[in-house]
Amino acid sequence: HALVQAESAAGVAADAGRRLAALLAADALAADKAAARLKLSNRLRKRIGVALSGAVDRDARVLAYRLGIEGATDRLLLANEPERLATLRGWNIPRLPFSGGDLVSTGVTAGPEVARLLRRLEDRWLAEGFPSDVDLPGWLAAARL
Repeated sequence: HALVQAESAAGVAADAGRRLAALLAADALAADKAAARLKLSNRLRKRIGVALSGAVDRDARVLAYRLGIEGATDRLLLANEPERLATLRGWNIPRLPFSGGDLVSTGVTAGPEVARLLRRLEDRWLAEGFPSDVDLPGWLAAARL
């Protein structure tokens, strides 16, 4: 019932996959077992698992960046937070403006260090609201501290 109200409040169309997720235990492993018994497609099994696992990020756009629009919509509606979907309307998920190759070209040794620094820089990029003009050398120097 709460999901139906959340969908209505957000102006989001009813979705059978999301509604099935609402009926399953809020445990991704148990939900996956139920989905397997129901012989759901791999895509729907994954979608239900994403919808039911993890917390709802405080920033809906960060959630959408990490899960995709559909995953964020599912998770927010299942958490009964339809008002937070307004920030996603008409918003396109941006691409990270730098890559591991960019870090290597600045002198970072290829390997695990690139992955570690890339995660730290991506977290900062998300926290600062997806800026398009990133001072990569400055950010990199701060991330290495």
